[in-house]
Amino acid sequence: MLSGVPFGVLTGLFAAHRHGYDVADGLITGTFSGILFGLLMSVVTAAREQRTAAFTAGLTAPDRALAVRVSRHGSVPGDPVIRAAASGLTRDQLEQSISQRSKNLAIFGGIGLLELVMALASSPWYWLAVLMFAALFVAQLRQPRSLHRRLARLDAA
Repeated sequence: MLSGVPFGVLTGLFAAHRHGYDVADGLITGTFSGILFGLLMSVVTAAREQRTAAFTAGLTAPDRALAVRVSRHGSVPGDPVIRAAASGLTRDQLEQSISQRSKNLAIFGGIGLLELVMALASSPWYWLAVLMFAALFVAQLRQPRSLHRRLARLDAA
């Protein structure tokens, strides 16, 4: 919620200024939206942290941080315990990526198309959102292949 509320308030104030709404309405809407976003993200983050803790149980804090980093990028560690934790984390990321891929592609593609319509009909600033959602769409397409390669490197060592 700490990052959601300021973002929501700033977005609400910007919308109030841009569209001529009352500033109080922008503050109320932004605060409410920020709280909801913060609560949602805390649930998502807590679930990810629980999965990470399961794969890194028994590791020291520095080894845990190394396993998390190595699960994404970097050289493969020589320590088999850290490597096994990193492999488990990468496998979990791959499973999550595959299970959420269709939904994420639909969301990013759909919002990207809406932003494209807004860019053509309204303001050229919406092209920034089009680029952002296009990048997210491409990242979703590429992520499983990247994770498969990472997993192969971790398991081959």
